Amino acid sequence: LEFSVAKYQAIKKAIFITAQDKTYGSYLEFGVFTGSSFNFAMKVNKKIEKLFGETNCEFIGFDSFEGFGEIKKDDENPSFKNKTFIVNKNKILSNIKKCSEGQKYRIVEGFYKNTIKNKTTKDLNVEKARVVMIDCDLKESAHLALEFIKPSIQEGTIILFDDYHY
Repeated sequence: LEFSVAKYQAIKKAIFITAQDKTYGSYLEFGVFTGSSFNFAMKVNKKIEKLFGETNCEFIGFDSFEGFGEIKKDDENPSFKNKTFIVNKNKILSNIKKCSEGQKYRIVEGFYKNTIKNKTTKDLNVEKARVVMIDCDLKESAHLALEFIKPSIQEGTIILFDDYHY
């Protein structure tokens, strides 16, 4: 429970700080899983906009919804199996749609090696990142996400890491 609470507090704080500092851009989340933190970010942004005005923030989530897929030697962990984190994609996407009222969002579906590898945010028409949540669990996935976001990082961008396994 403490872990989840801290994660949500970090998202809320990042969205508040970037709105207060007028750091505009997109919210990018790598590892949507059940959509709970993605939905939370959109809900927080709605409330923050009442204080600071329109942020014109697009929420972009990245996930395969098919678990880890192939796990390379560097990322092996006894609790990680290639089927770990498989979810009902249609249920997740339906819930995100319900929670997105008044917010712009899109989901980039697929394994990162197929969706963001050798690409950058410019390829997806993302100019600037406001907040980036990296919840990939695997070193390879986190590395691909960090390479992908490089051109969108600006002064004030906040990058959050949910998990770090070594």
